[in-house]
Amino acid sequence: MKNPYKHLRERAGYTQKRFCDDFDFAKQTLLSIEQGVYEELSTRMIVAIETACAYRDRDVEEELAGEYGTASLTAAYRMWRVAERANCDLRILRYVPVGSSDISPMALFVQSTTGSVQGFAKQLKVQTATILSYTTGKQKEMPIPLQEALTDAGYTHTIDLMKYQQEWNKNR
Repeated sequence: MKNPYKHLRERAGYTQKRFCDDFDFAKQTLLSIEQGVYEELSTRMIVAIETACAYRDRDVEEELAGEYGTASLTAAYRMWRVAERANCDLRILRYVPVGSSDISPMALFVQSTTGSVQGFAKQLKVQTATILSYTTGKQKEMPIPLQEALTDAGYTHTIDLMKYQQEWNKNR
C-alpha cells in the first residue's frame, strides 16, 4: 500500500518538485511526509494536499475512501504507518542488544539492524532526531513515538532494551 499523501499528490498529477515549488514546501519536508516519519500531518500539510487535489478536480475524501477505507487523511496516514511498521525487517524483531561502555544499547541495536539512524528511522517511520537523541543518551527515557513504532513492528523486547539503555546511561 502506498503512503496516502504520496498517493494523493501523484493522483493530482504533481511531481515532488512541482508540489514543493507550488506549495512552498522544503524537499526534505515532503520526503519526510512520504517516508512517514512525521507522527502527525500538520494542518498546513493537509491543506496543501487538499488544495493540490482541488486544483485537479480530485475529491480527497472519495480518493481516500476508495483506496484506504477512510475519508480522513489523518486516519489513512496513521493506518499506513502502522501497516508499514508491521512489515519491518525481521532482524529487528529478534535482537536484544546489551551495549558496551562505548556504545549505547540503542545505538548498537540501530547499527546491527539497519546500519544507520537514518535507515532505522525510515524503516520504523520515526524522526531521525528522535532516535538520535535516545541513542546518544541525550534523552534518558525512550520516546513514545519510538516505543509505538517498535510495538507496531512486533518487537517484543522493548522493555529489555529500555532497561539496558537506562543502565548504560547510569554507568557512563
